[in-house]
Amino acid sequence: MRSNFQGWARPDRFLDYLFLRYQIPQILTKADYKAKVAGLPKISGPVIIAGSAPEPTLPIGVDNSWFRISINASQVVFDSFNLGPPNITIFQPKIKSDDAGRHAKWKALSGRGTDHLIFAVNRKNDGKIEDFLRSKSYQANAITSLRETYKNALVRDVAGVTLITPYKYQRSVSNGMFGVFLALKLGGNPVVLCGFSVMDGWFHTKELPGQRNHLLIDKRACERIVQLGLPVYTSERGFSEAMGLPLWNGDRLK
Repeated sequence: MRSNFQGWARPDRFLDYLFLRYQIPQILTKADYKAKVAGLPKISGPVIIAGSAPEPTLPIGVDNSWFRISINASQVVFDSFNLGPPNITIFQPKIKSDDAGRHAKWKALSGRGTDHLIFAVNRKNDGKIEDFLRSKSYQANAITSLRETYKNALVRDVAGVTLITPYKYQRSVSNGMFGVFLALKLGGNPVVLCGFSVMDGWFHTKELPGQRNHLLIDKRACERIVQLGLPVYTSERGFSEAMGLPLWNGDRLK
């Protein structure tokens, strides 16, 4: 598994890391954090989370009664499974960037929509997305802007530990893995991942190579999930073997 470590953390990045480790537990006590979480949809039942890796595997027993979470352009996986649009979509902070990767995502997303959009906000964007979505013919019935620090806090809320590092590409869990902790926080059970991989590439744009980041911190997250006995599975055999999550066999639906 490719590590993506970029040497030792820069001094400024390491200082940011230390501050975040102090800050994240404090966020959990804030009324604004609690209000953000309370404003998200509640889940009672199974959840499918779609990643963007090529050749996703259809989970056993999935149908439109399952709650559906997509990441960036991965909602096209639901189309390939003849499922409805996502109930929650998580957009990365750089979703409005003008580059080949983002152009490919919006080519796949144009004309689509989601019930509830979570837009990750950090220093790379201005936190505004409504006008941009209209320009891309994308419909979101509700939008929650969520700071990256709040995402990290929610992960800690469920995992009981702070899952961050000071290293480039490993500073926090991926948006896909954040979706797992979000689903658990909102009441999902079981939570099944499809289209997740440690290999490069995208389902929505097969001709454009996509780099897999966050692998080491995601593996740490998966180890914590297993340690806590949380009901998280994957339909992808390769991802199961690499990350340690149990392979979904449909038994939890019986």
